[in-house]
Amino acid sequence: NLILTLTNDATLAWNWKTQYQFNASAVGSGTVVGSPNTWYDRDSNVIVTAVPNTTNYLFAGWTGDLPAGQTNDLCITQAMTQARTLVAHFIPRKYALSIVSGGRGAPNPPEGTYTRDYGTVLTNSVGGSPQADGATTQYLFTAWTLAGNLSATNTFSDTATNLILTLTNDATLAWNWKT
Repeated sequence: NLILTLTNDATLAWNWKTQYQFNASAVGSGTVVGSPNTWYDRDSNVIVTAVPNTTNYLFAGWTGDLPAGQTNDLCITQAMTQARTLVAHFIPRKYALSIVSGGRGAPNPPEGTYTRDYGTVLTNSVGGSPQADGATTQYLFTAWTLAGNLSATNTFSDTATNLILTLTNDATLAWNWKT
């Protein structure tokens, strides 16, 4: 709005600049930092960084209006030559659970190493005791031991043949027997 008194020939110019909307969001357990949702002047640069919320999640890449070759860079710079929308993707870290039972008790899941996402709840069991080995030898289940898992959610005693745990890092579950 302009009020003026015209005293001679004049040109009045209304000056404009172009701005583009920039939006960045996260899918999974992470965030985007660096002013991700606002308007920016044409030809300015926007810098955003993908940050996992915990060490148990990994950055998996960007999708959206990206510069060539920057889909997996944690920190990217966007030239604002158009409106842009980006999405940072995060996935759970994978951890291994190794199960050992000395070939006894038919554990479920069977002996071996299994890779699962962080936070996976696993139900484990082993067959009853005693386990006969011919007519003159038997094996008695004594206890389970869990090494490496920081947050076992155990609803049973360590002499029970069942164990429920939430996988939070690499772990080994041993079903222990005596002869």
